[in-house]
Amino acid sequence: MIVVVAALFLGLVLIAILARFAHNVPRIDARAARQTTDQRSPIPPAEFERTLRALLPALGLEVLSMTTDDSGTLEMTCRDPRPVTGGRILVRASHRTAGGQVDAAEVLSFAESVRSDTGALKGIDIAVAGFTDEAYAARGAAPSTIELIDGGMLVDLVREYAPERVQLLERYRSMSTGGLRHSRAAGAGGALGAPSDDGAAAALDHPG
Repeated sequence: MIVVVAALFLGLVLIAILARFAHNVPRIDARAARQTTDQRSPIPPAEFERTLRALLPALGLEVLSMTTDDSGTLEMTCRDPRPVTGGRILVRASHRTAGGQVDAAEVLSFAESVRSDTGALKGIDIAVAGFTDEAYAARGAAPSTIELIDGGMLVDLVREYAPERVQLLERYRSMSTGGLRHSRAAGAGGALGAPSDDGAAAALDHPG
């Protein structure tokens, strides 16, 4: 009994010593750390809009309308002109990075707006800041087909379809190939395709 008490006392003393003198090791999410250390400036809204106006037609989509909401998010109605497989596509695009990643509630809200738009084929959610793990998981339960494109995937698409703008794009925060992309960022098919093994998006089948 005395041996047990002595061992317990010694253990408590060692714990107290370690707690007093050991350095604290902060738990930092690696993805958040990369965002914090990215010293590049955020992409200006006008530059972001010009990039999308160059990219979407290069992907084979016709931009029918483009508006900006109170938060600066672009809301676009596009059309895939291909017969049989084409149709109207809703695109939401945010250049903001200060507010953090897009969460599941925002993705589901966008999916619901796509579902309620009669005739909409799918939705494409573009967010330079990226998406949370929960947002990717929620996409599977969404009431409509939604593709999620973060800053890294956007750079991949621009490099392939609008290469004249890629060097300019990479000057801005969160615009690095691969960077914050999630392993589940592959699209559900359709106009933008799905990332290949090296992370680049599969080519869009253009009409003709």
